Amino acid sequence: MKHGPTLIDTLYRASFRNERNAGWTNNALWRDTLRRAKRFVLDDTMSSFLADLSTQAFVRDKLSQTAQHKVVENLRVGARLPSEVTWIEYNLRTCMKRNNELLRADPFVYPDVPEREGWLLMRHPHLETAFQAIIVSHDTAVDHGDGFDTWTFPVALAWTVDMDTVLPWRQIPFKGSITPSEQSTGLTGYKSDRTGYTLHPLIVTPNQPEAISDLLREWAGTQRRMWALLATINDLPVQLTEVRAAKGFVAKGAYRKFLDHRTITLTVPTKLYRKTIRDALALAHRRGGPVRSHYRRDWRNPLSPLCDHEFTADEKRMICKICRGRKLWINEHVRGDTSKGFNVTDFVVTHPPDTTT
Repeated sequence: MKHGPTLIDTLYRASFRNERNAGWTNNALWRDTLRRAKRFVLDDTMSSFLADLSTQAFVRDKLSQTAQHKVVENLRVGARLPSEVTWIEYNLRTCMKRNNELLRADPFVYPDVPEREGWLLMRHPHLETAFQAIIVSHDTAVDHGDGFDTWTFPVALAWTVDMDTVLPWRQIPFKGSITPSEQSTGLTGYKSDRTGYTLHPLIVTPNQPEAISDLLREWAGTQRRMWALLATINDLPVQLTEVRAAKGFVAKGAYRKFLDHRTITLTVPTKLYRKTIRDALALAHRRGGPVRSHYRRDWRNPLSPLCDHEFTADEKRMICKICRGRKLWINEHVRGDTSKGFNVTDFVVTHPPDTTT
């Protein structure tokens, strides 16, 4: 592929090719989706911090497996998108190098990890609580031996942010002792049917189960990184900078500008990473959440416990014709401290840039 200033620009330019791109079902569909996305690029410092954010809490001494699972559940519930389509890209190599340091794993091997990774995140068109993510990786500095420099993950990651919605997409068959939720989050013992690997209309899923299984193992933990960022972004000391595309390219007989985006920069020094993560996770735990529509007892007109109720109803209430007690219809709403919450229409950064002083 010909390269653009960012990974999303590389993909956008490739979407104008006459030949269908490897791993894609339709170039035009990709182009439309990339145009509609709210686009964010993490700088290198923020990419490194992403490893701390998604790993630090899970490697603390004396944190039980039960406590780890509670933390990741809080992240899942808070992992909503700011718009119907969102694009986030970051320096994967920088992130994984820091992740290995935190895990005290084997020395980081530079060529094994692509330089860039992007997440094309989408909300279900009819369900506000269901989401999918397509992973794309990119590397021009190292020859990985397959003739490509950009790779689209052959399955999508999917999750819901409540306990009522089941995954509304066809899931990839999963065999073996490990569950999809353990694999995607990289947490042994975390078993949930609210996350999994699914098919997606934008990507081609080849009939190569062994190769796909190997990829899933290599990308274990990606789901945890997604959730950690989405669930805490409003509580992190970051600065967003608008980047307007100044350059472009010629495709299909016309000049096309690259896509504008926002760069996310961390504004807290390294020595405050632990406190920043601890505070952000605590806020994510206390954050307000959606409440489904339901009937609630009217304390001003209580139902008699001795009555064999016979109800009539309108749009706002149920009224017992015998005891005159009532139930009120409560519309769907958000409960909790919404000042700490996640604005589902856009990113809201509440920390001013000078919080580092």
